[in-house]
Amino acid sequence: MGDSGGQEVVDESPGQIDAPPRRETAPSPTTTAQDADYAVWYENGTLRTNAPAHLLTVSWTSLLTAFTNTRTYLTGLNPQWPSLTHPTNCVRGVVAKQSTPWTVDSPGEFCCKRCFNTQRVCLRYNKKSERLEALPLPEEVRGEEFGLGWFVAEEGNMSNKGVFKGLWK
Repeated sequence: MGDSGGQEVVDESPGQIDAPPRRETAPSPTTTAQDADYAVWYENGTLRTNAPAHLLTVSWTSLLTAFTNTRTYLTGLNPQWPSLTHPTNCVRGVVAKQSTPWTVDSPGEFCCKRCFNTQRVCLRYNKKSERLEALPLPEEVRGEEFGLGWFVAEEGNMSNKGVFKGLWK
């Protein structure tokens, strides 16, 4: 090494520079998340979710508005409906003292026939999470955008028509 004349040599080269953090492109608001494990549950008078923020669009806001009808209906039948813990029927079936017509292929995993036909959010008590959870529409008839079209039918009384026929018992 050469003489630096008694001065300390400071290496001012940048050395190894870390790459800037990768920014992943967020999916568009209309991204479907059919295989994602997002939950929607009832808490403090409204619906909550663990879905990522980019999915909480106007359709999610519309779902919250539509849920008001479900909440009003259930409260009219039984003001204590939020405390129901019946895991095999939907809340509507429990308060109306009716059996729950589940989907043929996956009973209890998707919206029941009565809630589908009346365009209401279908809620069922989940023993594992110990809360009332909203059940999505069957994948065959579910809207693409997470929110209203995932949980409420576009039209009423459709379970025996077209692609809907045969999905429920």
